[in-house]
Amino acid sequence: MNIYRPPVVDEIITFYGDLLLPKENQSIFQYLSILAEKMFEGLTIQKECIYTQINNYHPNYLGASSTILKNKNLQYSDCQKSIACEFGFTSWQDIEDLSTTGFNINFETGVNALLCGEIEKLEALISASPEILYCQSQFGHKATLLHYTASNGVELWRQQVPENLPKIISFLLQNGVDKNAKMNVYGGKFTTFELLISSDHPKKSGLMEQLKLQF
Repeated sequence: MNIYRPPVVDEIITFYGDLLLPKENQSIFQYLSILAEKMFEGLTIQKECIYTQINNYHPNYLGASSTILKNKNLQYSDCQKSIACEFGFTSWQDIEDLSTTGFNINFETGVNALLCGEIEKLEALISASPEILYCQSQFGHKATLLHYTASNGVELWRQQVPENLPKIISFLLQNGVDKNAKMNVYGGKFTTFELLISSDHPKKSGLMEQLKLQF
């Protein structure tokens, strides 16, 4: 399966590895705490992909270059803030409040299957757990499965475009996912289509026109 990934997404996936995949026995707080710790580790060795995460999500450093960020004496609390915002929360306190909240593993597995272009796995999962078609993410942005197809506004490491994404979108819509559902991002609420047409990754993948036709 060919998957379009920006280089920074490959770098993030390589650096974080299996830590990116939520586990059934983890709380959301535990999961995001581990990612914040790994991000801070990346800061100490000046990993470029970490600076990209920070300048994409930390409200105080949006768009700042890695050169500027390297001179900012960033702290662990900055990593917590960046992770909180990347996952759609407004503060780390929002995450601490989820210390006993576990994951909807079926939903998370569905997202990962979708983004890897594993349509047969996604079909089987939805057949066994059809409720995930109507679920919203437990992260602060409240994205649906369909929102993840826009490669915009969700976790940076999940912003990728499998070559069969038009087929996946068609399958989701035919099986009842709500194309009018809105997620919380960029200070507002947006549908998948609204996020798709402003997303850079589908354009660079060469699939934008096919994707828009699905809606």
